[in-house]
Amino acid sequence: MISTWVDREQGIIASASGTPQLLESRLNGQPVLTFDSGDFFRVAVEDNPLDNAESFAVAVVFATSSDNLFGTDGNWFFNSGIVDANAFGLAKDWGISISREGRLAAGVGTPATTVYSSANRLNDGQAHVAILTQSDGEIALYADGEKSHQSGANADARDARVIKFGSGGSPFDGWISDIQLFRGRMDEDQAGELSTTLLNRFLASAIILRAEVSFRL
Repeated sequence: MISTWVDREQGIIASASGTPQLLESRLNGQPVLTFDSGDFFRVAVEDNPLDNAESFAVAVVFATSSDNLFGTDGNWFFNSGIVDANAFGLAKDWGISISREGRLAAGVGTPATTVYSSANRLNDGQAHVAILTQSDGEIALYADGEKSHQSGANADARDARVIKFGSGGSPFDGWISDIQLFRGRMDEDQAGELSTTLLNRFLASAIILRAEVSFRL
């Protein structure tokens, strides 16, 4: 069991709940954290690096082969949360999740606006990259570099909320290897470059934007 996960940019601590495990050399030689139902990491409200951010991006490398994921085609917070700052009710929150069918979802509130990946069955045990971006009322989800987007989202600054890794509205069952959070606008070219870098190496060493927070193993 690993009790804390510390980001490499600002030293922000994510504290474990349950018994997440550290496994070495799993995804392309990179370590992973394993999550089972009830396992997650928690970044405290006061440490949320996206507090009051109007434009932001979140990237995560994950893998799952689970048949016990949650959700269908509703709002993102009904699915298995991968990286999530959801607060049920009227909140300017956000999150990335995966449905029972293995479709990625990402969204913001309020009102809740959710976009799904066109690809499904991403619960195939392989490494995948999900990136959520928000800017000027548009949210975009990049699933392994493939963009889906939705206009008309709430463009207000985000609320300070607890951020969970490996949970959200429902728990996630799988592996997470890398999480990066960015303040500011990430455009399509930057998201594509980051997706490619993470898919190739799972360690973004040559990206255009500097992550505000980077949880790497």
